[in-house]
Amino acid sequence: MKLYKQIELGTLLSENPVILECGSNNGKDTLRMLKDYPKARLYCFEPDPRNVTIFKKTVAGFEDRCTLHETAIANTDGFIAFRQSYGRRPNRPKREFIFASTIKDPEPQMKLHPWLKYKKPIQVKATKLDTWLKTVDIPTIDFMWVDVEGAEEEAILGGTDLLKKLHYLYIEYNDFGSYGGRITSNDILGMLPNYKLVKKWEYDMLLHNEQWPC
Repeated sequence: MKLYKQIELGTLLSENPVILECGSNNGKDTLRMLKDYPKARLYCFEPDPRNVTIFKKTVAGFEDRCTLHETAIANTDGFIAFRQSYGRRPNRPKREFIFASTIKDPEPQMKLHPWLKYKKPIQVKATKLDTWLKTVDIPTIDFMWVDVEGAEEEAILGGTDLLKKLHYLYIEYNDFGSYGGRITSNDILGMLPNYKLVKKWEYDMLLHNEQWPC
């Protein structure tokens, strides 16, 4: 889990933390957070039906503290075209790679990784973070992990109100493109003028909301 290798998550959380995970994948990271922080409340978002099936099995028994929303995070509400990844990495030929599915154009990703393939688009539910926020009673959010395979711009644009309530943002980026229309780390920082860069790694950044309301 790269998150745990890069930061001490517990130092960023309140006593009863609220955590959002955008791009929850198969739930393995979710399960670790649920176990490590028994007072945490997690809200997770994952649009890929293949991952959803695995996620539900992985976090079974924690439904009282973990809510899964089977939706893509975007700057629109409704349905959106979604490309499911597949293929096998040369160093892990037995494992189907279903972890790079995206709402963006995957052509640059396939050029970078010739073994990576994408299926024809399917329609999945899409949700703006601000739309979701209206459905819950959450005054503040401790931590949000955004791993949305190139759709960072859409997540930010659709979550302007939510970002005002967020304390720490941990977001993936890639300055080499990797998906068509993907913004850079500098673009992300430019879209979030109230956030200060805490630390930057090769493909992830931790940002702090300097106007955190608490």
